[in-house]
Amino acid sequence: MPTADEEKHFYDAVRAVLDDPNEASCSMFMTFVGLPNYISLGVMQSIPFSSGSTHIASAELGDNPRIDPQFFSNTLDLELMARHLLTLEKFPLTSPLSAYFKENGQRIPSEMTITDLQSAREYLRQNAVATHHSCGTAAMLPREKGEVVDQNLVVYGTSYCRCQRLSSDTAGQPNEHRICHRGESGELDHRWQ
Repeated sequence: MPTADEEKHFYDAVRAVLDDPNEASCSMFMTFVGLPNYISLGVMQSIPFSSGSTHIASAELGDNPRIDPQFFSNTLDLELMARHLLTLEKFPLTSPLSAYFKENGQRIPSEMTITDLQSAREYLRQNAVATHHSCGTAAMLPREKGEVVDQNLVVYGTSYCRCQRLSSDTAGQPNEHRICHRGESGELDHRWQ
């Protein structure tokens, strides 16, 4: 479990992003789904306050890891997402998107109406799903701050286990994927630059 100092450090970093008017607190998207004449609108939080974990469960290669995403374990995430969802609800009513939406068209799930913060929270509690494949992240900070990789991307306590950032550097897409692999520094340098 993180210490109070580690949590404060993390929360301060997230808060700095949220306070910066040049940073995105969420990404909103529109996609066409396999159903005829159906558009899906979605929102995902850029940097959640909630933090889950992924851990190796056993030494057996075929065993699944223990994954606990801890969605909405910090109530600020639910509050931020509810506000983003209320904003997203306005998109089909606003030009030029309104031309592509049928007035009072079918919703999935059809029984839920989002009209205020409370209904947005309830909708999220019942329907929110992960927007990316779960993967671990490894902040590159000092070990005493509770983090796991050093400035050379070596996992603390190992000799050759390294993490590598994989990102398309797409604007508005703050989620980066990292892989850990066993290898020499030279391999890392020429394969991933």
